[in-house]
Amino acid sequence: MPSDSLSFISSEKGAITITFNNSNLFDSSQLTEGESVEKTNVRVSCVDGEENDLIRSILEFLSRTTTSSLLVFDSVASVSTFRQVDFSQDNSILIKVPSYPVDTITKDVSDGDAEREFQTSIADINYGSVDNLPLVDYNETRVATSDGGAATAGDIDGTFAWGNSGTGGATYDIANSGWADGGTSAPAAKILAESSTTRAASGLATISATINFQTFLALPTALTLEEDYTVYFVVGYTEAQVTTSIGARNMGFIYGSNNGDCFGIQQSKAVAVEEEPKGKTNVLNIRHDGFGGHVAAEAEMIDYSFPSLNSEYSDQNQVCYVFVVRRDKDFNIFVHNHLGDVVAEFPSFTDPSSQNGRTDGNLLIETIGGCDLITSPTQSKSFGGNLARFGVIEKDIGNDQAVSIAQQMFAKYNPTS
Repeated sequence: MPSDSLSFISSEKGAITITFNNSNLFDSSQLTEGESVEKTNVRVSCVDGEENDLIRSILEFLSRTTTSSLLVFDSVASVSTFRQVDFSQDNSILIKVPSYPVDTITKDVSDGDAEREFQTSIADINYGSVDNLPLVDYNETRVATSDGGAATAGDIDGTFAWGNSGTGGATYDIANSGWADGGTSAPAAKILAESSTTRAASGLATISATINFQTFLALPTALTLEEDYTVYFVVGYTEAQVTTSIGARNMGFIYGSNNGDCFGIQQSKAVAVEEEPKGKTNVLNIRHDGFGGHVAAEAEMIDYSFPSLNSEYSDQNQVCYVFVVRRDKDFNIFVHNHLGDVVAEFPSFTDPSSQNGRTDGNLLIETIGGCDLITSPTQSKSFGGNLARFGVIEKDIGNDQAVSIAQQMFAKYNPTS
């Protein structure tokens, strides 16, 4: 970008942000009253205490009357024009090129006029465009308000109603549940309707479904997507689950297939990470249909606290968690948290000679709340928590829209008391 596009530079502890004029993706835009597209900015990590020195160095550099005035911030080679830049930090250089309009008063992503908001929204969440509307969306407006009927151990003969609000319609309305006793003592053989909306009771601000260990919801029609997709879900843990010891385990599979090939996302493994407490569980697992090898696994970013039940390292102030999982057309996978931050990345791996670590293969969802719980049941394959919302979009909606729906959902489902 040309230096005369510089708008202003701001600082925070350990970083500066350089903001530019006229540097968006589009030459022009058609906005409604009260909307605007934010300016492009670049966040640069620097040595603590040298933020103002870096700003001064940049301004002095730009004011020179020499033929060479190229600012270099190369995070790959760890090279910069300025000595104050700190490449030891995760995401030392972050570039934000907004493409969605925001409300200039609230600073939130704009819903547009009333007509557009109606067309692109489901249950208070605006997906940005009609093309982004989910195929399935299970939310609080159509979840059963009474407990389901118990299932027989090892069978899918329980009952629980959760209607689909997505574009797939009644084809994906859920009516049945299953229970995989597996020789262990499960809390209940049925899905429970949770009417409480507090931190202490459900960890969610709306009514939800309680999916106990080794119980699951069964889709009436298998959902299969071959290429790019977006999956999102909102889960809640009670304060007691997060802060007290009731049997150590991590979050199990949220969705999967009956044969156990496809599942996502699961938190597992105690992996030592630099500057993190020993034993922190910081790995997410995912796999797609047709592969029985090792999972694709990726460590979360160091500065993110993921729910780890009964762990002293859990963030005890958070009980509601939102995740948006995106696979792009090149089979790279990104996981966003409730803030919209990318907390894990699975680089594309599609080697046809390997069964391990693949990121391609069909997304196959037949159950919500676990996977492979009938033929080979174990508690580690089971979710065990409260679910307020689950949805699947038949495309990769991109980073900006993923950030938007993650933030919208957290604002809606995070309980305040």
